[in-house]
Amino acid sequence: MCIIVVKPKGKLVSKKTLKNCFDNNSDGAGYVYHNGKENVINKGFFTFKSFYNSYKTEVKKEYPAIIHFRIATAGKVDGGNCHPFPLVGKLSLLRTTYLKTRGICVAHNGVIDINIKKKKVSDTIQF
Repeated sequence: MCIIVVKPKGKLVSKKTLKNCFDNNSDGAGYVYHNGKENVINKGFFTFKSFYNSYKTEVKKEYPAIIHFRIATAGKVDGGNCHPFPLVGKLSLLRTTYLKTRGICVAHNGVIDINIKKKKVSDTIQF
């Protein structure tokens, strides 16, 4: 099952914790944070170094964030299928690896029990 870390505003998540999560769920990582104006999604990391360098640069202590470490259950292992996702109906926006939005963003654990019609796209995107 995927791992989700919730980082409250004013808190930090240790590098050790993030590395442990990544090492145990290595089918892609991503995060969303709120910078006071908008939600920023950055996802599609397949090495801990690239993930952590981006994370420590972008996610400030004062920003709340959701961090997701994927284990692929449906869909191709690629950046577009990594979580989090903006809550939209447009495939290109769901699959983009960097997005700023004022809308809702989602990440989840487990499998959504639906009929998979597009084999390369995750169950979350299809839902």
